[in-house]
Amino acid sequence: MATKKNTPLGVGLDIGTMNIVSARRKDDGQVETSRMRDAFLDLDAGAKRMLKLSGVNFIDHGEEGIIVVGDAAMEMANVFGREARRPLSQGLISAGEMDALDVLGVMIKNVLGEPATKDEACYFSVPASPVDADRDVVYHKGVFERIVSECGFDAYAGNEAMAIVYAETAADGFSGLG
Repeated sequence: MATKKNTPLGVGLDIGTMNIVSARRKDDGQVETSRMRDAFLDLDAGAKRMLKLSGVNFIDHGEEGIIVVGDAAMEMANVFGREARRPLSQGLISAGEMDALDVLGVMIKNVLGEPATKDEACYFSVPASPVDADRDVVYHKGVFERIVSECGFDAYAGNEAMAIVYAETAADGFSGLG
C-alpha cells in the first residue's frame, strides 16, 4: 500500500498501567511524545476553585465533586494525605473503579490531541491474553477502540507482546522466539 508524501503516518498510543503515552512523527522527522500519569483522585467540589487557579486538569462532576487526573492527581494525593486511584489494574481496566472509563477517556483525549488529518490512524497497545489467569482482553480492547474513535482517529489495536517480538527480531528477518 503506497502512501502519499504528505499523508501522516498516524499516532502510536501505549496504554500502560503506569503511564499513557502517545508518539507521532512530525514533518521534520522528529518523534513527538506526550505522556500522562495513569492516576486519578476524587475531591469534593470545594477544591474546584483552587484547582482552576493552579491550572490542574480535572473532570467536573457538579455537586458530586471533581476528579483530578495525571501527575496532578499524584501531587494532590500527597497534599491531601490520600492515595491516588488507578483506572487500570494488571494491564486491564480496573473492575473495581467506577470512574475508570470516564477518566481513561479524558486521559487519552489529552495525550492524543487532535488528529492531524480526518480519520488519522491510531495504533494502540493491548496486553496479550494471560495464560495463567482467567482474564479476557476483549472488553478492554473494545473500550479503547471506542475511546480512540471518539477522539476522531481510526483505531487499530496491537498486541503489545507481539510488538516487542517484532521490534526485537527485525534484524533477524523476524525469525526468533518471544
